[in-house]
Amino acid sequence: MLYTKDASGLVVKDEFFGKKYLETYTKDGRLLLNPQFFRDDIKKQGINAPLDYAAIPALGWKTYNNETLEIETAQGNQQVRFGFSGDTLLLGYASGNTRYLLKRK
Repeated sequence: MLYTKDASGLVVKDEFFGKKYLETYTKDGRLLLNPQFFRDDIKKQGINAPLDYAAIPALGWKTYNNETLEIETAQGNQQVRFGFSGDTLLLGYASGNTRYLLKRK
C-alpha cells in the first residue's frame, strides 16, 4: 500500500501511512493481508501476546463490470470502485477516500 488520499486530495496520515503493508489479490479470488498489519493492530490495542496466525481472517474478492471490487469477509461484503493508473491499483470508497496500491513485481 502506498497511501490514501481524502476527498480533497490530501494524503491521510493515519495508522497505515508509511507502513507499506502488502495486500495480495490471488488469481483464485483470495485476498491475503500482511500479517504485520495484524501484529501492529494487536499492539495498538495493548495486547502483547504473539500473533495467532489462525486468527487472521479469510478474505475473498471478485469484480463486477471492470469497475467494482467486492471484498468478501465473514462480517459481510464491501464494494469499492477500482481502476488502474499504470502499475497502481486505485480503490475509491464512498467516503471520498482513495487508496493507492503499487503492483509488486
